[in-house]
Amino acid sequence: MARGEDCLINSPMCNHNPETVVLCHGRKNKGMALKADDSDTVFGCSGCNTYTDQSGAPRAEIDLYWESGKIKMTNRMTNVAESFYRKPKDREAAQEWLKLNEENT
Repeated sequence: MARGEDCLINSPMCNHNPETVVLCHGRKNKGMALKADDSDTVFGCSGCNTYTDQSGAPRAEIDLYWESGKIKMTNRMTNVAESFYRKPKDREAAQEWLKLNEENT
């Protein structure tokens, strides 16, 4: 579902290429050999995924881009969940994402 979507993180390393967009995991509840919670995810390009995971940028700066992306992601998933033009599996995935985020707020 992520490939072809716009990057929602838009960090300084953003390549603005929808073909490289993946579902990026944030850093909440993440540790050595642990993947972040699936509720803490945002559509991000390969550049932004690298920026949030490996760039060495200050944590506060990364968090600003991430939180902005989460707001955009919530709006995007709400639109997808309510759209009759999207595939049923995309609508279901969006509804599940929204449910996960509602439970974790």
